[in-house]
This record gives sequence, C-alpha cells and structure tokens, in this order.
Amino acid sequence: RPPRSTLFPYTTLFRSPGEFAETLVKESHQLEFSGCGEKYHGMKILVPDGTLCIVPRTPETIEKFGVGSGSVGDAYYPQARAVGFYELSTGTFEKFDFAHYKTPERTFMLDHARDNSVTTLYMGDAGYNGTGLITITNICFGHHVLVRSKEQSILEKEFRKSGKRSAIYTITVTNVHLRSYPQFAHLKGRKISIRMIRTRGTTKLRSMILITTLLD
Repeated sequence: RPPRSTLFPYTTLFRSPGEFAETLVKESHQLEFSGCGEKYHGMKILVPDGTLCIVPRTPETIEKFGVGSGSVGDAYYPQARAVGFYELSTGTFEKFDFAHYKTPERTFMLDHARDNSVTTLYMGDAGYNGTGLITITNICFGHHVLVRSKEQSILEKEFRKSGKRSAIYTITVTNVHLRSYPQFAHLKGRKISIRMIRTRGTTKLRSMILITTLLD
C-alpha cells in the first residue's frame, strides 16, 4: 500500500473505488511489465477472476448499482462485482473492472478480450467455460483460453471414459451455445477445435479436465 500521504483523500477513495483502483493497478502493472514482462510463445497470460464487493451508498452508486439491501442508513451497501486480470509473468493485476453485481463474469472477460490488442492466453475457472465464450474469444477476438471443464458435461464424460490424457475434439456451435450471446448469433454452425486434458489425480483428489484452444 502507498504511504497515506500519496493516497487520494479517503472521501474520494470511497466515492470512486473503481477509478482509484484502476489508476493504481494500471500504473503499478505498467511499471512492472516494462521491467520484466515476458510472454509465453508470443502470448501474455492473464487469469481473470471476480468477487462481489460493497461500496458506500451515495446518489452515484445508487444510480449505477441500485439501492442495495436496505432503504436507509449508512450501514446498508449496494453491491458491485469486480473482476481482476492477473498477469502471470509480472505478478500484478493488469486491470480491474467494476459493474453491477448481477453482471456475469464472462461479460468482463469478453469486454477485455475485445479491446485487447496483444494475443493473450486467458486462464479461468469453470465460470469462464462454455463453448460460446470459448468460440467468441478465439474466433472473433483472436485469443486463446485454458479453462476448467464444467463437471458432468457430456463431452467430459466421453473424454474420461476414453482413458486418454489428451484429445482434440471439434465442436459445432449451436443456438444453445450462443443463447447468452445473441449479438454473436452469426457464429451458429461454425466449428471450433479444442483440446481436452486430464490432469493426474491422487487417491484423495479426482483428476480435473481442462479445455484449451491451444492444439499443438
């Protein structure tokens, strides 16, 4: 944390948490990346993940996030969702985004991928999975993904049954895959190839299935 004298006044900090965090995150990341940033086969590696946070109730936050859990008093706070993009080579956050708490985390990732001019490997948990999200990120925005498979999907069951450690599958995009992305309905019928990878399990820990668009 910077010395207190370098921080915005606390009233400003609490009124503008997004702007405050974004400023510090950008400056610290840019400084770190300019000194020791590295790429993996020409790609940056980002890990997006989100959390819910609370912000003070002001006219501005009520307008953006809603009234929240109560109607009066400073003890009640509207919630916001924040997603950070952690860059592995520097150990810093490239970006933080804030939005209404009902905003899906995948929306943050797609917004970032759309505006990201550097080819990137996004590494996410099962919340960033789904054929639609993978297809849009890869085909439309030119980035790659490495995510954990959703438990009990038909494809995962088929892959586990095969006993293979790694296998490539080709998926045809359907309306079902795109139901959360109506603006990308034109992708229906497109084919995308993915690799499924089975990690090694133990006697106490079941192996995980990962999905990636990196095929080589």
